[in-house]
Amino acid sequence: MKLFLNSISRLFFALAFLMLTFSGASWAATGNWASKVTGGNIVYTSTDASVPKKDYAGNYLTVVYLENLGFTKIGANSNKTDVDWLLSQGYRVIELDYANNVNAVSPIINADIIEINDALAAKSFCGYKNSSTYQSYILFEGYRILRNIPYFKDDPTVYSYPSGYDEGDSLHMDIIYPANAAVTVPVVLSFSYSNSYATYDYNNGKLTDANKDLRLMLGYTLAGFNDSFLEGAPAKGIAWAIADHPKYCPWGNGGFGDAYKSYEVNPDAAQKVKSAVRTLRIKGEALGLSGKIGIYGFSRGSDAGSMAVGDRDVPEFENAGFNIGTSDDVQAAALGSGVFDFTQIFNTINDGDKNLEERCEWAWGPLASNYKLWETMGSAYLVETSASAPVLFFYNTDDSPYYQDQIAHFKNRLDSIGVPTSTVIDYGTGHAVPQTNASLATVYDFFEKYLASSDETIDKVAPIQICMVTIDMETGKNMVVWEGKSGKGIKAYKVYRESNVENEYDLIGTVPFNENSFFVDSISIPEQQAYRYKIAVVDSFDNESIMSLYHKPLFLQNTVDQDAVKLQWKAYEVEDSIFNFSNYVIYKGSDSTNLKEVNTVAASSLEYVDKDPITVNSRIFYRVGGVKPEACAPLSASEQFVQSMSNLTDYLKEGSDGIGAIADRDNLPLALAPNPATDRLQISFNLPKADKVQLVMYSLTGKVLYKTEKQYNSKGQHSETIQLNKLDLHNGIYFVKVFTEDMQGIKKFVKEK
Repeated sequence: MKLFLNSISRLFFALAFLMLTFSGASWAATGNWASKVTGGNIVYTSTDASVPKKDYAGNYLTVVYLENLGFTKIGANSNKTDVDWLLSQGYRVIELDYANNVNAVSPIINADIIEINDALAAKSFCGYKNSSTYQSYILFEGYRILRNIPYFKDDPTVYSYPSGYDEGDSLHMDIIYPANAAVTVPVVLSFSYSNSYATYDYNNGKLTDANKDLRLMLGYTLAGFNDSFLEGAPAKGIAWAIADHPKYCPWGNGGFGDAYKSYEVNPDAAQKVKSAVRTLRIKGEALGLSGKIGIYGFSRGSDAGSMAVGDRDVPEFENAGFNIGTSDDVQAAALGSGVFDFTQIFNTINDGDKNLEERCEWAWGPLASNYKLWETMGSAYLVETSASAPVLFFYNTDDSPYYQDQIAHFKNRLDSIGVPTSTVIDYGTGHAVPQTNASLATVYDFFEKYLASSDETIDKVAPIQICMVTIDMETGKNMVVWEGKSGKGIKAYKVYRESNVENEYDLIGTVPFNENSFFVDSISIPEQQAYRYKIAVVDSFDNESIMSLYHKPLFLQNTVDQDAVKLQWKAYEVEDSIFNFSNYVIYKGSDSTNLKEVNTVAASSLEYVDKDPITVNSRIFYRVGGVKPEACAPLSASEQFVQSMSNLTDYLKEGSDGIGAIADRDNLPLALAPNPATDRLQISFNLPKADKVQLVMYSLTGKVLYKTEKQYNSKGQHSETIQLNKLDLHNGIYFVKVFTEDMQGIKKFVKEK
């Protein structure tokens, strides 16, 4: 019986697998992963593509997607959109949800990047033993990947490896970039310190792909050296790219008798590096990158990357490869231990560069009689004037002495001609990359400084569009709302309102980019007219973008028609576009600050008739809210904005004062403490007489979150306390209103964790 049940079970799972396979479904799993950054477990969700891509060994190409981080993402797509795209490209996607943890920022997040790469290299991340160890990537939310971009066709005769390799392969790079970003970002390019190469199967007499595209071989690169710099760069608003090393053969091989063991040669290396920079610049433009390129190099990757630093024009180096005519200049380089000038290798014999001391003469002849040839093999030769790129050098003083000697000579060369240089020293031990928060922050700051130069104007930044204009419930004034994007190049947003002259706009306010992404027009009078608003983006050099399309909000009016109140409103306007609402909500009440929803009407209607007999004999207030199909989510707001609220209007029985007499009353001063508040909030007020008091707390959008009513039997100072920790509030701005029959006070407070 047991054997029979096992057979049935196997049959069931086999059928289930076939059903998933032929239906195009994806496998998915969830669990917890221990994060060093958060100090606890975070939830992961893993999904396999319905048609997965695999590497040469049959392992799954994997993207570890870090989401809900502690900073604003640059890519404007939803995480679901980008994850679905990655799945459509064949990647296994493992999402790690950081739940907006405050530590999920640069460079603290790099500690988890190191842990993830170590686990991927060990084939143990989230329990998977079949994720690729050389084609797996860590992406921050909002980013996508463009893989295997050809940047140069290799010449098999340079290194003559292997013997059956006669037709040159294409060298490739990968670009990790923000998708659908509101701003352009720079990119840092690194040349791998793991070599890809052609492999000849002598048993079958043919070439194979066994060792192609090894540029991210984790055991020899990111995991092997705890190198988190590139994959952590998006947290600083920087895209990244990694390219095959120019030496397209094993590092310890190449040339007849392995003459080129442990070094690369020109013009081949310089041609490939310059072609890679040009290719990245062209591809980056299509992907929305800024055109500013930095170089990050370590070890043999530093040898290669340094070839991009200098400004010397060598036609043999420039006029080879792809995209000839495009600039191959870079704007900055961070270089670790490497070899930059072969004429210096004999300064101290046996200081760690034995292979070079022995083999360079095999390739180029004695240094004394072939000095010029030796000189052209290193990147120091390409540095000619102060137009060369600024360089930050990083190294540990207990690394091999010849590395320090190479850095010292190259730095002196740059310093002598006025090229800016700096150093990061002793952040660890031996042959290593920066890993401490301080050293990583220094390198990131270096790139931020030089990749956001003053000639990068706001022309390259798409203007931000207004999401909606609504009413600020605290003041009754118009509020302009947009979905702010924090990122490179943005300093502030300017808000404009149309003047008395049509199509001429006056500046009415400026909002720093990292604060609120809404603005209250304190001088507006919504009950008198609807205004047109525009916004513009200002970059860090005070360049201003073109203005957005204008938005003009709803304008509500009422009349009395046969013992009924007829509401009519003018449609919401957007310049050269249609602003579609799902429907309209009618709000009504005897208290202008506490209206209730009474009905909804179709989006095609612009009027509503209230036939309630009480209405025409009372003071009644109205608003109309247009419901957006998709909510607005501004920065620093506690919740999303779903409705664009109209101005307030009212119907009054004959002889009563109009809305202008009471709409802005605020004659009951309030004191809130503490402010900002965390767990509790005390509201204090002074009553001139015994009275019944109502207290209401509500959100930016007017949603009532707390309400109480109490009779006070004496005049004087009184207070009430709200236990905020019982209300499940998000961080953000809220309002408290305290009112009696003839007095009211409204005050704002900030909720913090």
